[in-house]
Amino acid sequence: MLGCCFFLGQPPNNSDSQLQARIDNEARVFGDIVQESFEDVYHNIRLKAVAMLKWASTFCQQAKYVIRTDDDVDVIFPKLVDALERQSATHEHFILGRTNVNRIPIRSRNVANGKYYVSYDEYPEKTYPPFAFGGLLGYPLSTVKLLYLAALRLRPVWLDDVFITGICAHKLNINLLSDPSFTFAHLDNHSQAQSKIQSQKRT
Repeated sequence: MLGCCFFLGQPPNNSDSQLQARIDNEARVFGDIVQESFEDVYHNIRLKAVAMLKWASTFCQQAKYVIRTDDDVDVIFPKLVDALERQSATHEHFILGRTNVNRIPIRSRNVANGKYYVSYDEYPEKTYPPFAFGGLLGYPLSTVKLLYLAALRLRPVWLDDVFITGICAHKLNINLLSDPSFTFAHLDNHSQAQSKIQSQKRT
């Protein structure tokens, strides 16, 4: 059985009452909103990712796997579940996604990818550990629980995929695995992606 939730924080500066009203209505009608107390801005993406791990660890005890995806990514859930089943045949703990190796931290705000800036104080190493891009990830629930506990104890980096699937996973010796079903691209039409997720969730 498939369950789906949308994770989000508070509207920036709590200033958008119309947006909050839409969120409240979605929650009342479909019961699919998990809203945390942090401001929902890009730099708080680690807080959102850790909130997902916490929620799944606490309220999804019956789940076998957890799939995380951005709301502008086109996914076919049965294929993702099949991939998780294949990997679980030979691995107890793993993260399934599109992996990145030897990525160098962005040290300047004045470059094309400056929005990913990380200071030397926050992360002093020359390269990140291998990590999986956060746009689409899959893991057994047991792995989610381990990652959540590690995220509470390790020194954080604001980039969620680097921190959780890189730093935390490395500390726990959790394997990063690849599968053709866990490649992704962000859709240009954001509303189209949301419609696809809603459709699959309610079938």
